[in-house]
Amino acid sequence: MGSETSGWFKEPVEELADLTGFKMRFFGLGAQVMKKLGVSTQLLAGADIYPALERETIQATEISMPSTDIDYGFHQIAKNNYFPGWHQQTSCSELLMNKAKFDALPTTYKAVVRIALAEILIHTYSESEAKKESEAKNAIAMKTMQSEHGVKIQRWRDDQLATFENAWREVVKEQSAKDPYFKEVAESYYEFRSTYSVWTASQNLKSGYFPYFPSVGKNPMQTRPGGSAPKTPPPIMAASRLFAGPKQFPPEQFPAYGIVVFPTRATSHDFDRHMLMCEAYVSTLRHASVVGDEIPFRQQMVTIWPTESKTLASEANRGSRKAACKIAVEHYGLGAAKLSLAQAVAAGLEIGGQGPYLLAWSPGKGKGDDDVLVLVADLSDVTSATDAKEMFQHWEADIVNGPAWRRGGGWSLEHLRKAIKRWAENYGAKALQLLVAEN
Repeated sequence: MGSETSGWFKEPVEELADLTGFKMRFFGLGAQVMKKLGVSTQLLAGADIYPALERETIQATEISMPSTDIDYGFHQIAKNNYFPGWHQQTSCSELLMNKAKFDALPTTYKAVVRIALAEILIHTYSESEAKKESEAKNAIAMKTMQSEHGVKIQRWRDDQLATFENAWREVVKEQSAKDPYFKEVAESYYEFRSTYSVWTASQNLKSGYFPYFPSVGKNPMQTRPGGSAPKTPPPIMAASRLFAGPKQFPPEQFPAYGIVVFPTRATSHDFDRHMLMCEAYVSTLRHASVVGDEIPFRQQMVTIWPTESKTLASEANRGSRKAACKIAVEHYGLGAAKLSLAQAVAAGLEIGGQGPYLLAWSPGKGKGDDDVLVLVADLSDVTSATDAKEMFQHWEADIVNGPAWRRGGGWSLEHLRKAIKRWAENYGAKALQLLVAEN
């Protein structure tokens, strides 16, 4: 079989340290790795996983690949599916047989067994990847869960994968000390990897070299009529977040940006609510630099949380969720917030709630120009963590995955305007007004 997913999580995992104390369904040696990261693992039968997630007996799970997971229905409860499946990149079928009995078989029978096993292995792997010719069922399952159920396909950062690998090496060392046969297999495996890496490092294409093929018939390599070159694929638009100091706002390298605005700094009376909003912001939107590993800044719409200084912003950008939000709330950039509110009011918007407000401009570097979109969504009525996260999830999903991008052949400022407007109308607790200054 092909590789599995890394797991299903109800909330995004910003840092692996956040997994400490998690209860998660995990299997085999991978479970031992997770335990080293502070996770309490349980081995549950497939039929028992969904009820356990639903009742919060466990907070996360892994079991198989997307085409299998979709049948279990995990996407109805946990909306964050992490990749790659570092713990099980492939699964090999096997036949266990008494060696003396096998050796006693006639030569033709031995050949039949070997050929049948080879056929099963090839068939199983192929079937795990595609349900019929030219249809990749895992990719189809992933797209279905994304577009129809709001699932976010997440990928562990390289430093996080390195942490998993280091923990795995500790497990290998411990198991090798206990079991001579385990040690023999592990040493053989690592010797093969060391030799094979010479080939794979030289020959393998990096992922993303061919991210898109135009649909010309059934064959992506088919020549276009008249020998014309393939059209450039529509760019991807990604939502991201960033803590920023006064001189870092507005962020000119982004084509569009938003800002989370509170009219006042947090007090002892409403500090917890500010923290609630910040944690929803951090746990829902990925950091711009993380998104930047896949999608450049020029194709991101970044949502800024302002801080008092660039130094504090840097500390918040490096910190864990709670540490980052503590800095961001205690040192909220009220100057940038008041300037943004003043510009919104000058544009004719009525603002009178406790906030926060989500203000958005496009393009990012032209906030004072004529061709600027100003949006205000009033989140004054949002009081729970669940509602706050839902608001940011809708913000991300509707702008990034919304049909406006696909209908018109990719990203454009006009599509961005329409998507933001639709979000405000559908999900803003008090969607106030949309203003576009025309030339």
